[in-house]
Amino acid sequence: MMEFLCRGGGQKGASPSTTRLTFLPSKDTEAASIIRWVEGVLLDFDVLPSGQAIKVPLSGTNGVTLADLRSPVHRATVAKKLDIETSSDSENFHIWKR
Repeated sequence: MMEFLCRGGGQKGASPSTTRLTFLPSKDTEAASIIRWVEGVLLDFDVLPSGQAIKVPLSGTNGVTLADLRSPVHRATVAKKLDIETSSDSENFHIWKR
């Protein structure tokens, strides 16, 4: 599940504005599922307003590491010339659209 967050005056951790379901990486076919997951993130970014984020709960990534999520997101957004910022805490990975 991914949640969209509003920065709320520049503060991370604001309440989710909406929630969407999407497929998350599965260890069974990790590379292919990460590619599909990143494609889903990019589609969500098409409709996500600037200043909001996608919140990805790390508990739902089926053991895929934060680095294995962050790296393909970064590569894909650079290729599409999207201006993003990522952050994380012990529970969530945030992908902010600037």
